[in-house]
Order: sequence, then C-alpha cells, then structure tokens
Amino acid sequence: MIDILMTIVVVIGLGGATLLLSTRYPSAMRPWLWVALLEYLLAASAQMFYSRIIAQSGDAYHYGRTGAQLANLMGLDLFWSSGELFKVLIQQPSAYDALILGAGTNTGSMTAASAFLAFIVGGSETAVQTLISGLSMFAAIELYRVCQSMYPSCSKVRLFAAMVLFPSIAFWTSALHKETFCIIGTAALFSGWHAGRERRIVSALIRSAIGIATILIFRAPALPPLILGIVVYTVVEQLRKSRGKEAALIGPAYLFLGLGALSVGMVLVSRVSPSLALDKIADSVASRQESWGKSVGGSSFDDYVVAQSPLQQLANVPLALINALLRPQLFDVTNPLMLISAIEMTIITWMIYQLFRLHGARGLVDRVLEYPLLIMCTVVTLVGCTFVGLTTLNFGSLARYRVPFLPFYGALLAILTEVPSLSRASRSSANVLPARIRGTRLRGVRGSRDTPKVLGQLRVPNDLLDRSRGRMRSR
Repeated sequence: MIDILMTIVVVIGLGGATLLLSTRYPSAMRPWLWVALLEYLLAASAQMFYSRIIAQSGDAYHYGRTGAQLANLMGLDLFWSSGELFKVLIQQPSAYDALILGAGTNTGSMTAASAFLAFIVGGSETAVQTLISGLSMFAAIELYRVCQSMYPSCSKVRLFAAMVLFPSIAFWTSALHKETFCIIGTAALFSGWHAGRERRIVSALIRSAIGIATILIFRAPALPPLILGIVVYTVVEQLRKSRGKEAALIGPAYLFLGLGALSVGMVLVSRVSPSLALDKIADSVASRQESWGKSVGGSSFDDYVVAQSPLQQLANVPLALINALLRPQLFDVTNPLMLISAIEMTIITWMIYQLFRLHGARGLVDRVLEYPLLIMCTVVTLVGCTFVGLTTLNFGSLARYRVPFLPFYGALLAILTEVPSLSRASRSSANVLPARIRGTRLRGVRGSRDTPKVLGQLRVPNDLLDRSRGRMRSR
C-alpha cells in the first residue's frame, strides 16, 4: 500500500513541477512538456515491467532492491548510516563495504544513491524509479534550454523532440542506471557553463561543480568529451567576436585556458578511474574489447581486432564510430528491445543519408563550421561515441553507454535536417536572401548582374524565387 501511495505522491509532485516549469515557456511549447512527462513515466513503467516481471534481474532491479533494504537500515540510525552511505557514494572506504556489491566503484555509488532516494520516498522501489525518470526528464529539458538559447532560429518543437523526446534518452534514463545520473550531471554542467556566459558567476560555479562531481562519480569517461565540446565552443565563439590583432592574441589565450580545463578534467577522471589515465587508456580499451569478446550473449558482436597500442587502436576508430552512431540496424535484431533501438537507428541512418545526398560532405562541413553550437555538438558526439564504440561490443550496453551524448547527436541532426518554412522565409526577402547567400559558398558574384546565377545556386522554393526576381526587376 505504501508503494502505491508514495508513487502517487511522486507523480503529483512531478506534475506540479512540470506545471511550474511550463510558466517559463511560450504557450506553444507547454503541451510538449506534458508529452515529455508522459513519455518518461511510460518509459519508467516499461523498465519496471521488464526488469521485475520478465527478466527479474538487471542493474536497475538490483539497485532498487538493495537501495530499499539500505533505506530501512537508515531508519534505525539516520546520522551514522547517512555518513557511511555518503562514503560509499563518493567511493571511499565505509562500514557498508561488505554489504554493497561494487563498493569503491561507481556501482557502489549507484547503490548508495538508490538508498538515499528510497529513504526520501519511504522505501518504495516504484516511487524511486518514477522519481528518477522525472529528474532525468527535467535534466534533458535543461539541456534543451541551453542549446536552444545558443541557436534560437531552429524550430523549438523540433529541437525539443530531438533532445528530450529522443526514445533512447527517455527509455534508458527512466530507471536506476548510471547514464541517468550522468545526464543529470551533464545538464548541471552545461547549465553552469551557460550561467557563466551570462556573468552569473556564483550560480555558474555551484552548478558546474555539481555537474562535474556527478559525472565523475557515476560515469567518469563521459566528462572529457563534454569539456572538450565546451572548450571548442568557447574558443570558436571568442575568435569570431574578435578581429585582426585582437584575434591573434585572444585565440591562443582561450585555447590555452581551454586545454588547461581539459587537462584538469583528465586528471580528475584518472583519479576516479585510474585505468583512464592517458598512459593506460590504450591498454584499458584493449582489455575491454577482449572482455567483451569472451562474453556470451545474443546481442554481442565482435568486429574489432584487439590492439594494444594507440596507433593500432586508430584502425578500429571508423568502425567504432559507425557502431556507436548507427547500430543496431534491423539485421542486428535478436530480441524485442533491440528491435525498438534498431528502428530508431534505421530512421537516423536514413536522415544522415539524405543529408549527404542533398548537400554532400563539403556542404555539411560548411554548415557545421558556420555555427559554434553545431561544432560543439559534433565534437561531443564524435569523440564520446568513438570511445563508447571502442569499448563496447554488446548492443544492449552500446545503447545505454552512448546516452549521455545522444542529446547533442539529436540536436545536430535536428538543426542540419531542418528546412526553413516558406512562411518564415518570405517575411522579408531583404533579410532572407542575404542570409541564404551567406550560407552558400559563391564565387565570382558581381552584384545585381549576377543575381540569377546566385538564385540558381540556392535551394529555395520556386515561388519564393519568382517573387524575389520580380522585386529585383522592379528596382
């Protein structure tokens, strides 16, 4: 009975938080916030149904059960138990080490986090899963808010669907998984960075510290690609704001600071996970590949040659990136869960194919280089997914481990595949045509005499071209 009651309380609380959040968004976006809440709650229900009834196992299942048992112990001596569980959370020696599987690693941290959440909701496993799904939804919405503010010209609904409603993001972060906490940490990190760009220093420091700590505790390998993306965005943005001699000074300065931040991030990651130190990362990747190669399971694959040196690992990078960005495909399907992921990846593969067919590789590169946000999303996606692809030879784990980078992948695809509507494009031909021309690589153009040639190179609706030609003739 307490399980049902606390779950209802959590759902009502999430609904109230969504209602409050919706006041910060335009009326056209508010229904989509409720769609997101419904999707994440359904995803949490599906996760619980599969782990409790069908499989009766899985990470989320064990974290929930163990967390509920530890929450009962917390009730006996709250102060002492909380202190010991906090040590487990930050991966320090604790009196609970003998009771918790994986104590001293991020697995033990997950168990401790589950215990704290279970204590908050009265020991209800269902309420914990429901609560965590809501927290991951709000984290994805915050990531959307940050990216949308950096690229306001993209359709809000389109970007929201790509970053928040992305099926894999909703499904895999609506349960007690490390990726769920990693998404929450990523949202805090980028929210802090955004606050820093707005000169809200105190808020920036607090949010960034929470985000970095959360990522380090639960999914440390995700931190370097995220910091690298922020560094790249900052350097590119500052270079484009400066000119001449100023750019020659500011560019290297920001690059130096960015590399310093990345170095600090790598040091922190290596402290938490010594196997990810730069001098050991090649051996760690090879060890993971060999371990996956020995595993038995219907969703495992073994496409790589296990290599020990960094140069030898480079040969695996293209295939690793393809696996992380585009698989599983329909021909990889061996179970119902994989079918859902395969349909999703097949649609994405078709979208990427259409992008290359319509614009070509050079056109896509030009478009990406035009906006710092697209550069950042590309860097985070490629670097993060390459590492995931190199170290994961199982489709189930692959689908989960790449989740922290999927919001950026989704944002990249949403912006690149967007076709401006005629109503928006034709509001002012004086504004639209120069913007279109700036986004097109044109050579040998000499004013109005070459206007037909310019218009011929632009992919815009025919009626817009006719109206534009008519206006130019009238002038």
